[in-house]
Amino acid sequence: MKKTMVSVITVLSWFFLLSCQTTEVAKDQPLSPTFSVYSGKSDPLMCNVQGEMQGCRADWTVTAGILTHRQDCNSVNRKFMPLMLNAMARNLNETCALKIKYARVTTKDDEQAEKRLAKMMSQSKLWNKYSKASKANPKDKSTKEFPEKFIRKVVEVKGLFSDVAQALNTNGYNFLVEKVEVTKLNPLVESRHFQSLRQIKTANSFIVPENIRIVWLNKDFVDGKPNRMRTPQDTNTTQGLQKTLPQR
Repeated sequence: MKKTMVSVITVLSWFFLLSCQTTEVAKDQPLSPTFSVYSGKSDPLMCNVQGEMQGCRADWTVTAGILTHRQDCNSVNRKFMPLMLNAMARNLNETCALKIKYARVTTKDDEQAEKRLAKMMSQSKLWNKYSKASKANPKDKSTKEFPEKFIRKVVEVKGLFSDVAQALNTNGYNFLVEKVEVTKLNPLVESRHFQSLRQIKTANSFIVPENIRIVWLNKDFVDGKPNRMRTPQDTNTTQGLQKTLPQR
């Protein structure tokens, strides 16, 4: 009888401890912050959708068949950006009658994305080999073409920089990577990210890309309006983002 009582007490104690641990884990799980999505100023030739949550803001402008994405988000809430972008895509799909052929994203104002890419590249034998070859023979054609091909593969396979395209595709679009352009390549020691990335163990020749532009093409686009179609140019910047996105 005593053995049975001891066994029962042991089992009950085990379940009590397990429930306490489960409760503790649940408390540690981060809660998704609230965000707001709304339509900005629009006209027959332009659509605008904006979103904001604590520490993060995003702006989509559609004109001449091109969706331009801008964001300002360096807070811990960055990991919740896909939720807000998905809501923005739903809003765009419901409120914008313009056809969209291109979606454009640049990293000019997105230091976090560039740092993440640099860390991934530091672990790549191919990129480290390219860095050495570029220093030895910078005018070689294959050396010049490599960065854009490499980053395109990272975008397609790893999904880096793809939050906007994924949100659009979830809401009825069909965007695939059209092209990648790198406007600046610097040795890590000359990069704007050197102070925050100096802990990376790399050779002195290690090169870091900056100001990357990715353009996605909507494969479901049917020629027609808008007639003022043009190839996306690198005019994307968040320099005036605070004025563009008023506080609500």
